[in-house]
Amino acid sequence: MKRHHTFLFSLDKHTVIDGDRQGNDARYINHSCDPNCEAVTVGKKIFIYARKNVQPGVELAYDYKYEWSNDKDDVKLYKCECGSPKCRGTIMKPKPRRRRTR
Repeated sequence: MKRHHTFLFSLDKHTVIDGDRQGNDARYINHSCDPNCEAVTVGKKIFIYARKNVQPGVELAYDYKYEWSNDKDDVKLYKCECGSPKCRGTIMKPKPRRRRTR
């Protein structure tokens, strides 16, 4: 996949919302590893809720949490430059932490 920009929200195994097709202004909300908003799915709708007080003029952002594929280029294609001290370096979903065995 050469072009990695997308406005898709997966609701379930069979339903995807494409924000580029008749989408609203929520499609312009950017990613952050330390977001001030979150996307919440209720039935077949997605709502953007503020996680903290957002002052006028502050950019809205939520964690995209893109799903990992088996493609080794995921990190390159989905690089994050949100600038947060908590930046993961990718807009991909955090990988589960491995439990330590004794």
